[in-house]
This record gives sequence, C-alpha cells and structure tokens, in this order.
Amino acid sequence: MSNVDPLFLVLPYLKKTDKFMALDDILIDLPDTNILHKCIQTHRLRLVADVKQDEYYKWNEELVISWLKSKVNNITKGLQENKMQVTARIASYSDQLPDVDKEEYERYACGILCDYLQEELATKLKDVYGVVDVKPTTKKHAADDKLEKEGGSKHPRLGEPTEDYSNHFKNKKDNKGSAQSTTSKKLQQAAKGTKSISSFFTKKK
Repeated sequence: MSNVDPLFLVLPYLKKTDKFMALDDILIDLPDTNILHKCIQTHRLRLVADVKQDEYYKWNEELVISWLKSKVNNITKGLQENKMQVTARIASYSDQLPDVDKEEYERYACGILCDYLQEELATKLKDVYGVVDVKPTTKKHAADDKLEKEGGSKHPRLGEPTEDYSNHFKNKKDNKGSAQSTTSKKLQQAAKGTKSISSFFTKKK
C-alpha cells in the first residue's frame, strides 16, 4: 500500500475557505479530525495555503498548483527510473526503454495524480500539461446513416404492425357480399313461375 500525503485530504476542505480560518474549523465536517491532525505537520500547510499568525489558513490556488507540479515531477522521475513505458496512458515494464520525451512522462504522471483530485482542480492541472481527455465515440454503420438521412428508423416501434392487414379484411368482406348476391339470384330464378305460399290461404272469389 502506498503512502498518501495527508495534504491531499485537506485540499477539498481548504478550498471552501474564503477567509483565514483555524485548521479545526476548516476540517469541522471531516470525520476523525483528531487522526488527521496527528498526520499533518502544520508547517507543511504553507505549501498550499496562505498563513496568518501561524495558526490561520486560507486557500491559495497558485501555491496548490505549484505543489501539485512538484508531485508530478516526483512521479515522472519514478516512471523513468523504473523504466515504465508510457503510451496513450498505457504503461508496462520494459528492459529496453524506448525514446519517450519527458513531456510524455509528465502527461502520464499528471493523469495518475488527477485521479486523486477533485474534477475542477484536476482540469486546471491538466491544462498546465496540455492533457486532453478523449471521449469515446461510437462507430455507426453505413446502413444506419442512410436510415437517419431518410428519416427512417432501424427498428419498428413496439406494437406497431409492419404490414397493412386492412386489405385482407376488405377482400374477405367483398367475397362474402359476392357470395350472398349469387345465392339471392339463384333463389329468385327458382321462384319464377311459382305461386306465393300466402296465395293458398286466400279466399277464392
């Protein structure tokens, strides 16, 4: 397990100060304040804060960035001494160290350090070393692009029919009506020349 500089734990709380405050007041929202007090050497707070009367502290961003740059330098030195190959933030051990300039090591070291910082502070440190976050992009197929240009959708909406069944029911209804019409015509032809049943029950004159 690597040792962590306790100043890293103080930075988020120190950043909230807009005036000189005692360390106890700065860390009032931090649990186990007494433990952190034992770890911090108060004279080291001068590395990241303005100090008044040796007991009141206030956030100084210029000092903080300078202190973080010293950390980047230490990490860079360790990467070089241990022959770590760094390319696109992928590191591996190599007996034969390739030709990598110091700036590449510094950018990699900056990325490592920023994992321990708040986003706002990490962004400012990355700006110092020219580190740019690359957002992943999704590759689209040509067929998908064609559908989008034509205003279509790759998949039909759920519950929406993909075929027109109205013609099926229309044709079925027409066939039924045609069959009824044919039957009626046959009955009319059969009734020709015959008397109505009611005529047998009428009185003869």
